[in-house]
Amino acid sequence: MKKTKKVLKGILMSALTIAAGFLALALPFKMFTGLSSRDMQILFIAELVVYFVLGMIYLIFKDRNEAEKVKNEERRTARREKFEQAQREYYDLAA
Repeated sequence: MKKTKKVLKGILMSALTIAAGFLALALPFKMFTGLSSRDMQILFIAELVVYFVLGMIYLIFKDRNEAEKVKNEERRTARREKFEQAQREYYDLAA
């Protein structure tokens, strides 16, 4: 189930990336005749801002996932240590 979800997520991300790339390249060429030079500059700046924002969103999600992995590993380590301590104490009582 987890692997299927990961594959579907990858396919969806690829499709969205291809669509965004196509629009990012096709839109300025189609609008070239209808927009003035100033309007084209504004459009270019808007594209850069969108790319920057999407990049920052990606980094935020990546950092959050890494922090969650660290937190889960710390939780597992604490549980493992607690379990081992309980086993040692039980064996000490039994001996």
